[in-house]
Amino acid sequence: MRRFWHRMTGRQRLLLAVAGILGVFLFLRYADLPLDALPLPANIAVQEKRLLRLRKQVTRIKREEREQQAALRELRAQSSAFWQVLDGTPTAVVPTEFRKLTMQVQVQPQTVAAPRKNRVLDMTHVSEVEFGVRLTATMRTACRLLAGLDRTRPAFYWSRCKLQPDNKRDPQNVVINGRLRALVLSPEASRFLAAERSGNE
Repeated sequence: MRRFWHRMTGRQRLLLAVAGILGVFLFLRYADLPLDALPLPANIAVQEKRLLRLRKQVTRIKREEREQQAALRELRAQSSAFWQVLDGTPTAVVPTEFRKLTMQVQVQPQTVAAPRKNRVLDMTHVSEVEFGVRLTATMRTACRLLAGLDRTRPAFYWSRCKLQPDNKRDPQNVVINGRLRALVLSPEASRFLAAERSGNE
């Protein structure tokens, strides 16, 4: 082959080179191979820029995902004091949970007034359940109940609370008379937090 190349004239070599180039282009055209698929320096540079751009997009998406997860964790932490009722109605669930707490401290409320649900102003997804409470207990039991209410999450809040002896002349117990409140998230907000929590478990 080398001897054949040396025997050729300059014009023959030029024609052979041109024929070779044309043959490459014809092959690429009829073989449906795009020019940008060839490992040419310009194509490699384009692919490097594309990969760099994709890498930056992946980094941005991961950063946004971390920020969203942090925001969700903060939202769940802030929502721990709010009641999230997925089954039943808040006006039935909240007083029932209060009765469970009184059973734990072994006190029987004489009255749990009919609860009412109020909308909290400037808070679209929060409403308030309020109900009256009257019970008689020893001072120690009453303190346990008040401490339990203070620790309970979701939280109870006193809108009014009066503590007095059951008998002024010969007191044996104390009477707690007041109104309890509980802040309840809307069903939409409760379902959202429940779905996010289950999705991250």
